Amino acid sequence: MEPFLHNHQYNLIAKQAKVLLSALRTSSDRKVIEAARSNAISKSAEVCSGADRGQMMLVERMGDLKEPEQLESYLSELGQYRIPFPELSEKQIKSMFPKVKKLRLPDLDAVKGKALTYLGWTDVATNRMFLVYPGINTEEAEPRMISVEGRFTADNRKGICAFCNRMGETVLYTAESKVRRSSIPDYYKAVGQYICADSKECNTKITELDALEKFLAGVTG
Repeated sequence: MEPFLHNHQYNLIAKQAKVLLSALRTSSDRKVIEAARSNAISKSAEVCSGADRGQMMLVERMGDLKEPEQLESYLSELGQYRIPFPELSEKQIKSMFPKVKKLRLPDLDAVKGKALTYLGWTDVATNRMFLVYPGINTEEAEPRMISVEGRFTADNRKGICAFCNRMGETVLYTAESKVRRSSIPDYYKAVGQYICADSKECNTKITELDALEKFLAGVTG
């Protein structure tokens, strides 16, 4: 079976599996447990609506979970079918940010073969953050790489990340929109959101793409 799960889909399924086990651990009411099982399977199946029967059967095996020890085994097997982030070369990365003269590159060896929703890295010296997203919600045969450069401001506080909607250490990330809607030469529009300071952590928590894609669309048009 070929990989069929994008990172955010895997994260959602893992989250639902944990919710189910929590219900099993905290309730002895059969109706409550069955409702939790049905809801977890339904939400997981919904996010994998394009999966074939064999793939869906693997996802739905979540319903067989009864003990916490089974979760690790289930997620390990499920993890084998995660779609890796497209391989990128240093040359490709540099071509995405042609205006950045001394671009600080990410560690591409560290992310090779990893399942990520987006690739993000920072240049602390310049307070710049860079994002690369493969645009998976498109009908194109090849992913259309979307790249964004912006400035981050850290306030060393915990907050809700706009991308993953989870609590953690956040920074205010602001990027200049490439869409000009004014005849004034100096006009620009800044698009900002509070997002996870650590993109690796964000990638382990993100379960949907709407907020990320809305932000990117606001910047790139």
